[in-house]
Amino acid sequence: MTPFTSSTTAGKSGGPIKKSAFERQKDADAKKARDEAAATAAALAEFEKSFEDDRLKSGPGSLGPVPGFTKKRPYDDYAGKWNRPPMGRDERFDRHSPRTDSDEHGTTGDPEAARPTLHLSNLPPGTSTTIVKALMTPSPLVVEDVRILPGSGSDRKAVSALVTLAAETPATDIDTVVSHLQNKYLGCGFYLSLSRYLSSAALTGVAGLKTPSGSSTNLPFGARPIQQHSSLSRAPPPGQSARFAPPTSYTSSTPYGSRAQSEVVVQPPSDLKQLKLIHKTLEALLTYGPEFEALLMSMPQIQRGEEWAWLWDSRSQGGVYYRWRLWQTLTGSGNQSDDRVRYGTRQSANILFEGQSPWIAPEQGLKFEYVTELDEFVSDEDYNSSEDDDEEEYGLARRHNDHMAGSSGQPTSTDGNDDVGYLNPLAKAKLVHLLSRLPDSIAKLRRGDIARITGFAIEHAGAGAPEVASLVTRNAIQPFSSYRSSPTSDKNGADAARDLNEDDKSPKDLSSACLVGLYAISDILSCSAHAGVRHAWRYRVLFENALNQQKAFGKLGRLEKDLGWGKLKADKWKRSIQTLLNLWEGWSVFPHDKHEAFLDSFLNPPLTEAESALAQAEAERKTEQAKESKNNSKWRSVEDDSTKEAVSQDVNMQDVDVSLVAEDSNVDGIAMDDDGLVDDDIDGVSMADSSDEEMADSTPRRRSTWNSCTSAKITTRVAYSTLSLKEQKSFTDAYHCLMKQPSKLNQTTYPAAINRYFDYAVVHVNRTQYVHLSGFFLTWHRYFIHLFEQDLRSTCGYKGRWPYWNFAATAGSIETSAILNGDKYSMSGNGVYNNTGPITLGSELTIPHGTGGGCVTTGPFANLTTTLGFIDPLQLTLGSLPENAFAYNASCLRRDLNDYVAETYTNEALVANATHAPDAAAFELALNGIIGSSSLGVHSGAHFGVGGQMNSIHISAQDPIWYPLHTFIDLLYVSWQRNNPSVAHDLYGTGTALNTPASANVTLTSIEPDWGYFQSQSIQVQDLLNTTKGPFCYKYDYHIS
Repeated sequence: MTPFTSSTTAGKSGGPIKKSAFERQKDADAKKARDEAAATAAALAEFEKSFEDDRLKSGPGSLGPVPGFTKKRPYDDYAGKWNRPPMGRDERFDRHSPRTDSDEHGTTGDPEAARPTLHLSNLPPGTSTTIVKALMTPSPLVVEDVRILPGSGSDRKAVSALVTLAAETPATDIDTVVSHLQNKYLGCGFYLSLSRYLSSAALTGVAGLKTPSGSSTNLPFGARPIQQHSSLSRAPPPGQSARFAPPTSYTSSTPYGSRAQSEVVVQPPSDLKQLKLIHKTLEALLTYGPEFEALLMSMPQIQRGEEWAWLWDSRSQGGVYYRWRLWQTLTGSGNQSDDRVRYGTRQSANILFEGQSPWIAPEQGLKFEYVTELDEFVSDEDYNSSEDDDEEEYGLARRHNDHMAGSSGQPTSTDGNDDVGYLNPLAKAKLVHLLSRLPDSIAKLRRGDIARITGFAIEHAGAGAPEVASLVTRNAIQPFSSYRSSPTSDKNGADAARDLNEDDKSPKDLSSACLVGLYAISDILSCSAHAGVRHAWRYRVLFENALNQQKAFGKLGRLEKDLGWGKLKADKWKRSIQTLLNLWEGWSVFPHDKHEAFLDSFLNPPLTEAESALAQAEAERKTEQAKESKNNSKWRSVEDDSTKEAVSQDVNMQDVDVSLVAEDSNVDGIAMDDDGLVDDDIDGVSMADSSDEEMADSTPRRRSTWNSCTSAKITTRVAYSTLSLKEQKSFTDAYHCLMKQPSKLNQTTYPAAINRYFDYAVVHVNRTQYVHLSGFFLTWHRYFIHLFEQDLRSTCGYKGRWPYWNFAATAGSIETSAILNGDKYSMSGNGVYNNTGPITLGSELTIPHGTGGGCVTTGPFANLTTTLGFIDPLQLTLGSLPENAFAYNASCLRRDLNDYVAETYTNEALVANATHAPDAAAFELALNGIIGSSSLGVHSGAHFGVGGQMNSIHISAQDPIWYPLHTFIDLLYVSWQRNNPSVAHDLYGTGTALNTPASANVTLTSIEPDWGYFQSQSIQVQDLLNTTKGPFCYKYDYHIS
């Protein structure tokens, strides 16, 4: 850039224009940039030119001139050609890769930001992008795109997917998700394989992308190439040159000629549960034919159950064994007794499928497979008395030598001691015999008694250790010595009967035998640390799990109460157990938190149902005493009670000066002209109608007679499956009776209320905003069910027991449960199949489609017409109802039973966790989850497990199953109160769902939202907290403790 000058000045100077230092530096920088750009362009042109003619030329003269003798050596020329920057070499070899220049060099030619990509393989056929996104829903990863890829061409059909994530996704989050979802079971024998993949920019423009091969071989039934055993016995001496090809006889020492190139090796599963399941399936298959297997594979719970993966995957160890055992049973061939393995020979091969690889039978069969009695062991062909003697004498020495030698890398059988397996029947019988020989008192205990058990445990540390830990732990809780017959059992029948009756009346004190059993556990734990035996260290983990699962210390801690000990014996018992626990703590046997949990469960054992009831009654008594002491206090409040009540009832008078109100002689004041504000229904449409009168037969007793519940009047609510068939039929008939009763609501305001049954559904819709996700949820619904029950009894004459649906017990088998199996004694079954697709509940939760979706056509409520239209649950976030909420919208009763939802969100473990929530807030979260998130809760999970109208929280009361379902929610509430007596009367939440619109926190004295014309009398929350007080007089047949 030249400096700005006038023409006059330029003409006078006539010489070169002098530039400043800044301008000269700027010109130099510009020239340097131009030179660098030119050099870069030239280098790029040269680089691209090297790729222009890579293919081999053809035709005359394409090979060039014949090289002369004066040319330098090829090695030097080769090295000179490769004496270039490494970048060029890498790019030359990688030019066919799918990477682009924007990924590696950051060029400015329309670059695409590189985004991380995950590769998901081994997906079941038919997997959609929605299902893939659902897998990523619980994770923090943001999925931008999903591409479904075809299978790799293997025999087993499977698909893969490429998931493109947001560019800013942290690598640590990706690694966490990969490790968490790796080998996740997807059903039908498919285990998810997840790995990092190329960036999305690298995938741009790649045509025909196929699924990467997961393994080098995909032979049917998991066949493996036969190992060729070479021999050096005829190798030439080391001094001779080896520049000639060896003869073909040197490649193998096998004298039997050529074999097949692959073979299928059959091994029984090492998991005892899987082995039992395979044998049960085979027995049923042989009994009922191939149709049984087809029926089994068509069941949704079988398709999703991981324990059935072997049924689908023919390459798995269980799948191979299942097919081989079926062939062996049908043909009678391949028996283990006929295929004895001899030294230097291979196991005999069997051809199961023509043209396929041979099948090699297991080297060792299942020992004592057909033994059912103890005396049959000796006559069984697998029994060898000399072998038992050798095992007793040299077993531990052999295990020690195996440990010192290390792993040989050879496969082991299930009866071996070097891998995970199980005890054969004879070994288990030996262990039970050793445990039953333990004395029932410490005074009779000998070292050999404990040493034999410890020796057996260490010898079977490899295979059968979990069973050893389980049996020894069970013996510490219920000693096996108590089952053995007495040596002096020559009493007459009368004496034996008298002793039996005495034993039934008073439990036997087995505390000394339990302590002996704990000593056996302690000795195994001590020896496993320094036994020098491989896998012996696992006993610490196995005993930790066994003690925890069997609740050993909790049961031992209850002995003093169950047996009615005195203080001295109880203290001695506690000292003995605590001494043992302190010894284990010094050895660092268990982690500190687990050790403290064992000690706490022993010192504070769980309460029985009777003790929980007493504790709850004591807590209620103290609460009543506190109220009475407060009411009987000599100190009175200065404020007048009527003034406080008037002020508290008007929440809009928060800023009114109470003293000014008190000074007025007319406390009630003059009636205000509210310009019609009274007619505005702030809480929704008023349920009372001027022409409606209270129903005398369904209105509960007045508060003055509420406290008349006695033990003789208490009714028991039971599971629907325990009702007699007559009671089940009577229960559903009462529903139909109520549907024939006329509605008592204004048909102009509530067109959907076509009969008394749908009056309840309309009431539920009108109060949904105030009794869901609020502090009124549990108590309001408790009384709502009570009103419905009284209406069925008084109006329709139902006299049976009131049922609940234990949806936790039926999770995974809803369609076969007594309440939803579709017969005439059920509450109807599933809807006809109608694939409506998955349900998306916010951005973090997607529920797959169930097995129904259409109208219910079976059972007592087949073709039932519902009247309320669908209302989106997200309407709760708006704080109001749609304008057409009560319009008549005829539809059939629909259901979409979903075992996946039931098993995932309403299983017994989640239900038990809910009833042990530490406070009311945690209990509310466990029941209802968080709307719009991935937390569904057991209550919401039960709704979506049924589907149809139950998917809408507003109109769900139209489905007859709603009442047994919510009766079980009330059972969970009672169980939580019993399990947490100190917080049993605590409440959580405001007076509206999600505090929309804003409202005050619900307290014990808060007035419940009314139940329409069914109950117009105001009721406080504290009146509905106990099922045997207030208007209630019932209990449940069991509680979750």
